[in-house]
Amino acid sequence: MLTVSGLESGYGESMVVRDVGFALSPGRVTCLMGRNGVGKTTLLKTLMGVIRAKRGSVRWNGGELLGEPPSRRARSGIGYVPQGREIFPQLTVEENVLLGLEANPRRALRAGAPAAVYERFPALYEMRSRRGGDLSGGQQQQLAFARALVSEPKLLLLDEPTEGIQPNIVQDIARLIGELRGEGLAVLLVEQSVAFARGAADDFLVLDKGTIVAQGEIGGLDESIIHRHLTV
Repeated sequence: MLTVSGLESGYGESMVVRDVGFALSPGRVTCLMGRNGVGKTTLLKTLMGVIRAKRGSVRWNGGELLGEPPSRRARSGIGYVPQGREIFPQLTVEENVLLGLEANPRRALRAGAPAAVYERFPALYEMRSRRGGDLSGGQQQQLAFARALVSEPKLLLLDEPTEGIQPNIVQDIARLIGELRGEGLAVLLVEQSVAFARGAADDFLVLDKGTIVAQGEIGGLDESIIHRHLTV
């Protein structure tokens, strides 16, 4: 579904992601891991087109995405939940969710947010008239998920969705990721917790100094890899 090869990107003359290659498949969750500052967020932003790649290939459903803007990638079926959520605090919950419909013009013709998104997040339905900035951190993370999922993506990029979130919401996020996998979505998840990764993911990628240094099925994430590339 998504095939990445020889991908390189960075900021100005600084190269952060170096010669990265991997593939994502429908119905599988891949956890992207690594210490702070190794390029995980840069890689996700490059896949989404927020950062322009310097070279390489990002093929999605047989078409090349390199050079395409984020809006084009979103409309092609890629959803993105950024680190820190980045919801609009002055807009209501409903308005934040509706912004996600811009990635799917067919759905945007409908009035209001689809009921299905509120079925996933019933608490948001009760708070749909409240401003996003008035929500708790966990509620804002749910809102960021809702905004990404309302356009019915086939690939979801998640950048540390459990960071700073209370344990009960972390459990909800784990359940949601499992549901999305069961519905056939491909998920690329950036996560620091090895325990969460082992419970949520099918496959793993380990990034170190901008390069993938280990990958495979999650059962192969052994202590030697953890000690060498993940332990602080």
